[in-house]
This record gives sequence, C-alpha cells and structure tokens, in this order.
Amino acid sequence: MSIAVDIHRDKREVIAAGFDRVATLMDDLPATLAHFPSLDALDPLGSDRYHWKLAPLGPVTHRIRIDFATAFKVERHKGEIHFEPVKGLGSAAIGGRIHLAPVDGARTQVQMTIKGRVHVPISFLLKPIAAPIVAREFNGLVDGFVANLQRAHL
Repeated sequence: MSIAVDIHRDKREVIAAGFDRVATLMDDLPATLAHFPSLDALDPLGSDRYHWKLAPLGPVTHRIRIDFATAFKVERHKGEIHFEPVKGLGSAAIGGRIHLAPVDGARTQVQMTIKGRVHVPISFLLKPIAAPIVAREFNGLVDGFVANLQRAHL
C-alpha cells in the first residue's frame, strides 16, 4: 500500500555571482545536478533525460528510497531550465523550472519552481504524518541543492 504526497516548492534567492558565471551551470547538466543532496545515482537516459536515485530519506524507522526521471530543456539565452517528469519511471513525478535573471553585474536572482507527486510505500492511515515529513524532506533537498551549488561553484 502506498500514498501519494503532492509537493510544491517556490524558492527565490539572490546569489553573489554574475549572470554569466551562474549561467555556466546550464552547460553541464550532469555536473550541476550531481550537487543535489542525497543523490545516489544520476543515470542518463539520452536526450537530456536523467533517472534520479536518491538515498533513503525520512525518519530512521521509515526510511524510503525515492527515484524519478526528468527530461530537461535548457534555454541558456533566456536563463531557463525547464524539466518535466518522464512517465512510468520511478516512485515520483517531478517537474518545474529554474530561471536566472541578472540583478546587477555581480549578482543573479535564481528562481526555482518545483512541483510533483511522490508515492510513499506506507499505510493510508499514516498519511497525515507522512505528508508533511515528505514535503519537509524535499524542501530541505532543494535548499541544500542551491547551497551546494553556491559553495562549489559560485
């Protein structure tokens, strides 16, 4: 038995790096995506599509493994990365957009919108407890991703 948990994350942050420097992250998606926390594997599926396999997440007594596949479309001239779920692969369907916009010569605004649904293998009775935990864990991963990119590259 499993439950479906909807996730939605909007994050906007100004990064202390110029637009051109931040935009270079779009040039090598696998290297950029490798900074996603708890990422065990990122398997290429061809045509800018990747299968994400995350390390088990959640409380020690109910750790779950989440995997999903996304198809990316990079529009560097617009400062945008769009990603859509690849149907039929994994325990989650995740999509969204990352938009980069110059603030001035030394700073860039990063706006991330992520939406999806995660299927968690637990009883429906535990949904009121599990849903906020899954959402909190996922939000933490998104925050960690931006922080990891800043530390590593920017």
